[in-house]
Amino acid sequence: DGVLDYNAYLGAISKLNPAPTMMIEHLNESQLIKGLKFIYRKAEENDIVFEGSQNRGELSDENASQEYFAPHQ
Repeated sequence: DGVLDYNAYLGAISKLNPAPTMMIEHLNESQLIKGLKFIYRKAEENDIVFEGSQNRGELSDENASQEYFAPHQ
């Protein structure tokens, strides 16, 4: 909901080597789900693949609190 250009941001960090870890902080659970879906959609629109994302299931209220992402290696 902010003013950050997520297309530019995700494009820039996707070029970094080694790949950085991306964190989303200070959100309650429902905001986290909304924020993650937004980031995933922006990444998909820009052909950006997050490490471990091939093993990621559909994000839902049930799995939002669980360890959801593959650890960054």
